[in-house]
Amino acid sequence: MLALLLALQGAVSPAQALTDSLPQVTLVEALQRAAQLDPNYVAALGQVDNAVWARRSAFSVFILPSISLATTATRNNPPFFNFGTLRPEKYAVQGSITASYDLFLGGQKFAELSRSGAALESAHASELLQRFATAFLTEFDYYEMLSSIGSRVTGCGARGSSSASRGRRCPRAPRSRPIPSTCAWS
Repeated sequence: MLALLLALQGAVSPAQALTDSLPQVTLVEALQRAAQLDPNYVAALGQVDNAVWARRSAFSVFILPSISLATTATRNNPPFFNFGTLRPEKYAVQGSITASYDLFLGGQKFAELSRSGAALESAHASELLQRFATAFLTEFDYYEMLSSIGSRVTGCGARGSSSASRGRRCPRAPRSRPIPSTCAWS
């Protein structure tokens, strides 16, 4: 039985086993995953959502009144005489609803509306910046991984030797997602 298992394992070539076990990801899939998982981009989307709600709140001040509810409950020992019911009561409960609408606040409503509009535009710009940064870093990592896989096949000569022969260093941007590479080039 053990001999049969060893014979079956030897039938598969190591290169074929390596390519079968690695997931294949297209650039479009990598960009979609990065947009969902990058914490900076997700935070920028949250800021846009918060700015939208702040803008809605600034608009609602022009239409809706300010409403406040209040209740109090008191237990008295000994019971007190209630003039409303003309008998002694042990519990007293009060409730109130207040609605108010400010007609003039010296331009405060308009200032808050313009401030929330500017905050919304800023949040959209930040979200766009983070989307491009995420796409740039993802594409950079994707193509670097492809070149690293290609250089493993060719013996690490294509990319490293051309920049070394010119005598230049290839700058690398700092990344939050390091990709393992077997070829070191400067």
